[in-house]
Amino acid sequence: MRCLTNPKVCLSLASMLACALFTGDAPGQTSLGSQQFSQHPQILSDCFRQTVQSVLPAVVTIEVLRGPRNLPNWRSLSNHPEKSFATENASESLGSTFIPQDGSGTGLIIDHRGFILTCNHVVDSAETIFVRLSDGRKYESLKVFSDPVTDLAVIQIPKDDSLTVAQLGNSDNLEIGDWVVSIGNPYELGLSVSTGIISATDRLLPTAPRTPLLQTDAASNPGNSGGPIINLQGQVVGISEGGYGSHEGFQGIGLAIPINTAKQIAQRLIEDGKVTHAQLGFDTEPIESRVAEYLGLNHNEGLLVCAVKPHSAVARAGMQVGDVVTRMCDVPIRNSRDIVRAIEKATPQIPLSLEVFRDGSILKIKFIPELLDVNNHSAPQQNTPHQTSNGFVDTMYGLVVDELASVETEKLGYSDDLEGIVVTYVFPQGVAAKEGVSAGMIIMRVDKTTVTSLADYQRAINDKSSEIGILALLATPQQKHFVLLKSGDNEDLR
Repeated sequence: MRCLTNPKVCLSLASMLACALFTGDAPGQTSLGSQQFSQHPQILSDCFRQTVQSVLPAVVTIEVLRGPRNLPNWRSLSNHPEKSFATENASESLGSTFIPQDGSGTGLIIDHRGFILTCNHVVDSAETIFVRLSDGRKYESLKVFSDPVTDLAVIQIPKDDSLTVAQLGNSDNLEIGDWVVSIGNPYELGLSVSTGIISATDRLLPTAPRTPLLQTDAASNPGNSGGPIINLQGQVVGISEGGYGSHEGFQGIGLAIPINTAKQIAQRLIEDGKVTHAQLGFDTEPIESRVAEYLGLNHNEGLLVCAVKPHSAVARAGMQVGDVVTRMCDVPIRNSRDIVRAIEKATPQIPLSLEVFRDGSILKIKFIPELLDVNNHSAPQQNTPHQTSNGFVDTMYGLVVDELASVETEKLGYSDDLEGIVVTYVFPQGVAAKEGVSAGMIIMRVDKTTVTSLADYQRAINDKSSEIGILALLATPQQKHFVLLKSGDNEDLR
């Protein structure tokens, strides 16, 4: 029996097995017969296996490099091009520890043109984005389109008709208790699969994107963001937003953006490169029954206006703090979810009507929603190369190096007997940046040449072209490792 061709059978089997587990029925006690029942776990296992196999080729891992790859205060250097880390204040600039600005996440191929859906926070502020397909192919993202309001983004790799495109389902059909599968890249371990159920279908959180979220107990750890939540029919029903809570590790509450929302945002990002959202100019809160009674409402439906933005369009139209919003565009407003959905349907500069309850009367307010001020941007801009007055600028591999004596190595966490040269700056779009080289690392060796001075380094790289590349031995306070620096084809960096 195949799961994908008989999804209802799979779902009924899942329910039956779950009921057996909860009721404690032993296989021999079931009316199905012990032999027949013993086959059902394997059938259910086949359902999960085939479901995962149908979607896995469309799931990608995402690696993000941020900034010029020095340390958290790298942006201060970009504001002061005349400064470099090879100064008398180098130890203050570099700090005592290495805190990379890089990140990782997951994405979903949604179009043969190379469009990949993920979360905005995965790729936000990225200088370079790498995408690795399930078959091992690696690409650098060509474009990035993002919508911070819904925390969704679309990135693009080269068009390829051989790309596997995920099947997108209908998240409106989800119900609490439905089984789902989560696929992601937790802790950069690679694509991993977990299972769970839908715990809630319209979760609203103050720090979450402006859309009702799905909640699931399928594992969602750092790196899962942007990955698919799929049903047992092999359809994507959500995009993982991450786990809930401030503690490291999964807390049993995973959140996901409904795929119906994601489809709409992705389409607008692909077509227009950005998404515009309406700003109503007021905040609301639910009404408790005691408050409703105090206000003279017959029931506690509607939302109480707790703040009105001064000088906004809705304020000029007459909205006041203390009003109760009961309808928007002729749609009843019963709770916060209703108004969130209404806001997302609103269009900037298109007139909108409200009904509010005030002093025992229903009033109509008409106004033109304003454009929400969101910094939508596409691909990150390439920084202008910085000038430096110290060290050697290696334009071939995109980094600046200086004598190790120019910094206080002990304050950087190195032993005082370490020999080499120090990386003081890495250009965002250079070869070194794309290979993970960061300022503060020590270059100890280039190919077979031991590097103890700038002259050693210059002689070593002068013998090689960037196409041939160099194999550099790098040191951090924690470890030493080799890095191959070589210019290549951006379309396939495997």
